[in-house]
Amino acid sequence: MPGALTVSRFELRKLRAQRRTYLGFAAAIGAPLLFVGALAVQNGAPTDEPFGASVRSSALAIPLLMLVFGSIWLFPLIAALVAGDIVASEDHNGTLKTILTRSVDRGDVFAGKALVAAAYAVASSLLMVVTAIVAGTFQSGFNPLKTLSGTTVSAPRAKELVFISLGVYLLPLLAFVVIFATSGIF
Repeated sequence: MPGALTVSRFELRKLRAQRRTYLGFAAAIGAPLLFVGALAVQNGAPTDEPFGASVRSSALAIPLLMLVFGSIWLFPLIAALVAGDIVASEDHNGTLKTILTRSVDRGDVFAGKALVAAAYAVASSLLMVVTAIVAGTFQSGFNPLKTLSGTTVSAPRAKELVFISLGVYLLPLLAFVVIFATSGIF
């Protein structure tokens, strides 16, 4: 009997064929590029935001600032593109009843769909952070980062902390993905 991994393989295949998948990835890449581009043409820095004063001195402040903004609108938007549609499209196309009556357990269908939606959310978030680091390195250099408490952290340690911060931001994002994915099943 097929399980959640079988469902997730089919869902990944369907996800690769959808335009909205690539639109979400484009938003994840485009947001940090637009921010770094704006930094390049403007003087000053967004000093009223966490790590805003450091964006001109260290590339590692840019992904942290992007995580703050991304948590408000970018991550939920990217997650909604996939998680909100992963079950709703089945219902819209009239195939939800069919797949729920096949030899796959309802829990496996949900788990497979939620797994793919979560993987997409993690991939797009990781893509945003990596793009912000790379683009920020060209703009500000790969330099030590001054923390909010005023201490200075070496660039390698700051990069490690950026990815730890991403992990922390992923927790509510994954909850958001599950909420969107379950809205179509129950």
